[in-house]
Amino acid sequence: MSFRYGGVCVTPSRKTAAGYSSECGSEALRTIVELLDKVDSVRPDLTLHDAFSGIRAFARQPGKPIVIEARDVEACNLRAENGGNAESILDFIRDTPRDDLDDPEFFDLWLGQSNFELSEPIPSGQLRFHSVRKYKNEEGFERFECTPLLAANAVRSSRDFRS
Repeated sequence: MSFRYGGVCVTPSRKTAAGYSSECGSEALRTIVELLDKVDSVRPDLTLHDAFSGIRAFARQPGKPIVIEARDVEACNLRAENGGNAESILDFIRDTPRDDLDDPEFFDLWLGQSNFELSEPIPSGQLRFHSVRKYKNEEGFERFECTPLLAANAVRSSRDFRS
């Protein structure tokens, strides 16, 4: 869920998706907790209120960030992330030379801001779930690793989760 635009955000970039994945559940909840932490540093008496402590307790429960991969999404079900027409973004992706898109690092860098908002639900059969592990490499840059997850109520082989 996009905090800024209020809808479900999708991106062609795994790096962008992993970057937005959150240990506390959503971008909106993470932003609220960050705000509460800032208020607490200035006015701790305000954040002692039961409602605020409940939000913090919920957000600090152990969790693992995930990325939900949506496959075969119809173009008519996409809007630009800011609510505009998705065609200009789709044209930008289509016009990118194929050789450049075959390099995963370049793909993520080039298309990292080519994000969309979903206008319709995605059928569950088109979804794949991945846990995200974020880490820093030897140079100190943030990296991520996605590992396919099997849904508890779905019977699928590991072949179904290939990227």
